[in-house]
Formats: sequence, structure tokens, C-alpha cells
Amino acid sequence: MASHPQRVFFGSLSSKLIGIAGAAFAVILTTAIVVAVLGTKARVERSVYAQANLTAESIANAVTAKLSEQRAAASSMAGSITALMATGDRNRAAVVAMLRMNETRYPDVFGSWMQEAPGGFDGTHDPKAPGSNADGFFNPYWTKTEDGSLQYAATPVDYTQSWYTLAASSGKGAITQPYADEGNGKMMVSFAYPVRVNGQLVGVTGIDVRLTWLSRMLGALHPFGSGQVMLVSGTGQWIANPDKAVLMQPYTEEGADALNSAIASGKPCILTGFNGGRTERIIYPFAVPNLNVTWALIVDVPEKVLTAPVWQDVVTLLGGGTLTLLLVLGVLYVTVLLLVRRPVEGLLGAVERLKTGDYDSKVRGQECKDETGTIARALEGFRHTLAEGRQHEAAAEAGRRQAEQERAAAEASRMAVAAEQGKVVQALGSGLSRLSAGDLVFRLNEAFAPEYEMLRADFNVAVDKLQEAMRAISANAQGVRGGSAEMTQASDDLARRTEQQAASLEETAAALSEITATVKKTADSANEARKLAQDAKGDAETSGVVVGDTVKAMAGIESGSRQIGNILGVIDEIAFQTNLLALNAGVEAARAGDAGRGFAVVATEVRALAQRSADAAKEIKTLIAASGAEVASGVKLVGETGKALERIVGQVARLNELISEIAASAQEQATGLNEVNEAVNQMDHVTQQNAAMVEQANASCHTLTDEAVELARLVGQFQIGQGRVAAATKPALAPARSRIPVNAPTSKPARAAVPAGAETWDEF
Repeated sequence: MASHPQRVFFGSLSSKLIGIAGAAFAVILTTAIVVAVLGTKARVERSVYAQANLTAESIANAVTAKLSEQRAAASSMAGSITALMATGDRNRAAVVAMLRMNETRYPDVFGSWMQEAPGGFDGTHDPKAPGSNADGFFNPYWTKTEDGSLQYAATPVDYTQSWYTLAASSGKGAITQPYADEGNGKMMVSFAYPVRVNGQLVGVTGIDVRLTWLSRMLGALHPFGSGQVMLVSGTGQWIANPDKAVLMQPYTEEGADALNSAIASGKPCILTGFNGGRTERIIYPFAVPNLNVTWALIVDVPEKVLTAPVWQDVVTLLGGGTLTLLLVLGVLYVTVLLLVRRPVEGLLGAVERLKTGDYDSKVRGQECKDETGTIARALEGFRHTLAEGRQHEAAAEAGRRQAEQERAAAEASRMAVAAEQGKVVQALGSGLSRLSAGDLVFRLNEAFAPEYEMLRADFNVAVDKLQEAMRAISANAQGVRGGSAEMTQASDDLARRTEQQAASLEETAAALSEITATVKKTADSANEARKLAQDAKGDAETSGVVVGDTVKAMAGIESGSRQIGNILGVIDEIAFQTNLLALNAGVEAARAGDAGRGFAVVATEVRALAQRSADAAKEIKTLIAASGAEVASGVKLVGETGKALERIVGQVARLNELISEIAASAQEQATGLNEVNEAVNQMDHVTQQNAAMVEQANASCHTLTDEAVELARLVGQFQIGQGRVAAATKPALAPARSRIPVNAPTSKPARAAVPAGAETWDEF
């Protein structure tokens, strides 16, 4: 038995089974580790996020509790002031005292204030009243200094600030967005409540609170060891942040859209992979109670809080998995060595013997009950089959030699038949080639084999019939060509004359149309001038009437001026009499002494008034006199204008008569020319239709001639026993013209003249 070569470890079946089993176990183990790690990561994330949300909720509750306490201070103060005013007591000093008391009761309150609505407190503006500013508006303001002492001021009113407008417009308590104190720049917010009595707004009261306590409280919190807690307002401004420089600044970091969405919806959200994957940011929005505003807590969780448990599980699982893999591979090696490798080596030896032609040695291992026994028994059967095949091989060789002799005889018979078929195909191919070249005289005269003789006879009969048909077609084509040439020449002459006649008539119609249009335009212009003259006449007559009315009105004005002069004379006399009476009253008052002193003063004033009345009457009389002179001059000028307008009316009437006669004459001319134009257009229309029909007949003749020539050319390609058909020559024809439609319009531009004697020649 030949010895097989030594195999490397991974070249044997056993080593491959061990490798595949180990790789499969490694894949399963790796998958289990990945699944476990992912489960651990998800569990840790849920735990951390839940704890972060609980932390944020706890911090938010602490912040809202503090804000609720401060809101209660503002609400309580507003309720006390409203109750005081509801009794009808609008005591300014009492309200100022309430504000001061509120300032002392709450240590966290920086300032307490009230600003009255316009005229809302008591309707007065007394700068000296308690709580009033320099303009008399009630606007007291108590604040705390750095050492805790109280400070009072009455500040100017401002109805545009949010701490006033929010509460005044909504009628409810409100909190402003964080802002910087004008005095020391520290961040604060204002709680404001409206003060209403009997449905009327008296003013707005509230408190100012600094937010430094928020920064201290949140800055001291470090969740998960090194985490941070920050606070953002409802408008996205930083309220509490370890970086003092960003306070009161808008949130511009990554996740700004998520922050705005969380504040709008009131639902927490998580920004994963924040700060380059080093931080997980939790945004927790919460509502400030009873103030209709939402702030947001931001809790930053270090990424190592999430990854540390995961890596710990990874290291543990990798260590245990590696040890398990080594144990499994050891057990697999021993098992495969005993149960697979040794039986397979026995089977390989049997295969090597069969390969060398040793069919006499029995295959070992047939007694095994597993797959190797089945393979051994199969090899044993294969050994018997190979032995039997060797015996039948000699008999098969003899049969192959006999079959080869029979195949050679059949091949010789087939070659003879193929030679005869080739001869027939060659002869038919030659005949068809001559036929395709137009040779109808050629015939197959050489006899074929008896089984192909009928094919030769049919070919010759078909060529005879085709030759007779082509002779008849050639004779008919010559006759058609001659007749179509004569028709084409006559049609060309008729079309040329008809086209010239149509062009001349068309030019005549176009010129007559232009003359008709010009005369009609002249008649229209004359009619329009007649209408304008009539309008001018009517306007002149109307102007004459207006001038007459103007003369009458000026006469009335002159008469009224004279009457006003008379009235002014009466006023002048009344003033003179009043002056005398006042003078007499003054004399009588002087006689009365002290008892008439007051009456003397009255008399003096009456006399002065009478004197001013007299002076005014004189000035008015002077002005009326001047106006009367100007009115008289105007009456004279208007009269002359009326006479001129009368002369213009007469002249315009005469001009209107002349223009009417011209318009009537032009209208008659336009009517006559229009009738002539219609007649000429009708003649042009008929002529154009005749020309179109001639053009169509001419085109049909040309087409017929072309088809006759083409038919003769095609017939000339064949040899029909009388020599080749003579090549046809196309007769001289007039050049093709553009066809004129039957329904051509009656007015067309003049067409270009066709050159005389123009001809084309085609050869084929």
C-alpha cells in the first residue's frame, strides 16, 4: 500500500472541523457579548436618564417653591391694596406704607412698587402728594440697599415696560423675563399683579427679586459626581450658568432647536453625544405656577457615567468567554481525533489503493455503524464495480472499431448526395443572379438530376411569363409618356397666363382698396370736424348765457355794496350817540363821587368800545367804496366779453354749415368707391380661384409625367429580347410654382414674376 503524504494541521478534515466549530462558538460568544453589552448600555442609560429626570424634577420643584413664595408676596400685596381701595379709601400714604411693610416682611424681595394707570388712582396729579413723582403721577418704589436698609423713590411712569403691560393687558399675575438692574447690573425678575376696583384698572403693583440665589443654589449641585445644573428662561436666555459671562445671553450652543421645542411642548428631551460625545444633556422644562411662563432646567451628565458600567461588563464577559472558548476547543480536539481522524485515515488508504489499480484488497471499517462505515461499504461496492469494468473494457473496444467502419461508409454516401445538391443550388443561384440584374433572356438549359428536373422547368416558365409582361409594360409606358408631355406643356402655358392675369387684377384691387380707405378716412375726418364745430357753437352760446348771468350778479353785488354803505352810516351814527351817552354817564358818575366810581369805569369802557366801532365802520366804508369801483369796471369788461362771444357764435355757425357740406360730399364719394372696390375684389377672388385650379391641374400633369418617366426607367432595366428598353428623357417643363389655395383671400401682395423660358432637365 502506498503511503500518503504528511498533512499540515489545517489541511486535514479534523482540523477543519475543529476550526469551524471554534469559529462558530467564537461568533456565538461574540454575539452574546455584544447583546449583553447593548442590554447593559440600554439598562444603564434608562437608569441614568431616569435618575437625571428625578434630579431635574426635584430641583425644578425647589425652584418653583421659591418662586411661588415670591409670587405669593406680590399677590398678597396686590390683594391688600385692592381691598383698601374697594372700601373707597384712595389714601396714597396708606398704599406707600403697605409697600414699605411688604419690603420688610420678605428678605428676598429687592423692591416693592406700584404704578397707577393713567388717571386711575384718584384722577388728580399733585406732585406734593405722598407717592407722587415730579409729574404728579402715583409711582412709589421701595428698595433695599446692600446693607439691608430701605430706600424710597418716586420714579417717572413708563407704560411700555413689560412689568406693567403684562399684568395690565391680561388682568392676571405675570412674571417678566430676566433683566439686568440699571443700578448695579445684577439679574432680576419682576412679579406684577393688576389692581382693579369695580372692573376699572387702578394700576399695577409688584415686587422685584434678584436671581443670585438661583445661581448659588444650582451651582452647588453636581449630580453624578461631576455633572452640572443650569437654568434657561422661556425666551432661551441663561438665568443660571457656571460661566457668568453668558448670563442674560441667548442659548446659542448645539441643541437650540431642541430647547425651544421642549419649552413649547413642556416635554423633557435628551441631547445625546453633546459636547463632542463627552456629555449627555437633559432638558427639563417646568411651568412657574400661576404665572403662565415656562423655564427649563439643563442637567449635564458626564459620558463616563454611562460608559463605565458597560466597559466593566465587556471586560468580564471577554475573560469568561475566552476561557470557555479554550475549554471547548480542547474537548473538540480530543473528540475529533478519536471519532473522525482515525477512521478517515483508513478510508483514505483504501482510496489510494483503488487509485493505483489494486482492486483485490478488501476495504476495512465496514463494520462501523456511523458515516465512516457507510463510506467503507460504498467503497467496497465501488471496488467490485471497477473490477467488473476492467473485464468489459476489451469487449467495448471491439465494438468501437466495428462502429467506426459503418460510420465511414455512411459518410461516403452523404458526400455524393451533397455534391449533387450543390450543383443544383449553383445553377439556380446563377439564374437568379441574372434575373436580379434584369436579364429576362437567360434560361437554365443544362439538365438536373431527375429529382430536381421539375425545379428547372418551373424556373424557365416563370422567366418566360415575366419577359412577356415587361414587353407589354414597356410599350404602354412609351404611349403614356408622350401624352403626358403634351398635357404638361399646354398646362404650363395656361398656368403662366392665368397667374399673370391674377397678379395684375390683385394689384388693381389693392390700389383701389387704398383709395377707398383714404376717401373714407377723409369723410370720417369731415364728420368729426362738423361735430367739433357744433360743440364749439354750443359752448359759445352757453358762454354768452354765463356772461349775461355774471353781469347780473355783479350788478347785484354793486347794489349790495351801496346798501352796506348805508348800514355802516347808521352804525357810525349809533357809535356817535353811544359815545355821547357814555360821556354823559361819566359826568353823572363824577357827580355821584365814590358811589359812582364803578359806573364811571363802565362808562369809560363803553365810550372806548363806541369809538372802536366808529373807526371800524369808517374802514369798512372805504373798502366797500374801492370794491364798488372795481365791480363797475368788471361789469363793463364782462359786457364787452359777451358781445365778442356773440360774434364768435355767428362765425362758428357758418363754419359748421361749410364743414357739413364737405362731409356729405366725402361720404358720397366713399360710398361709390366702396361699391367699385367690392366689385373688383369679387373679380379678384374669382380669378384667384381659377388660377388655383390651373395650378392644381398643372401639378397633376407634372406628376403624371414624372410617373410615366419613372415607369419607363424601371422597365428599361430589363432585357426582354429586343434589346434594352431605351432610356427615357424628361421633356422640358416650366419651373414649379407655389400653389394658390382655392379659398385664397381677395387681397394679397403682388407675387414675383416667373422668369420666361425657365426650364429644368432630369436624366435617369
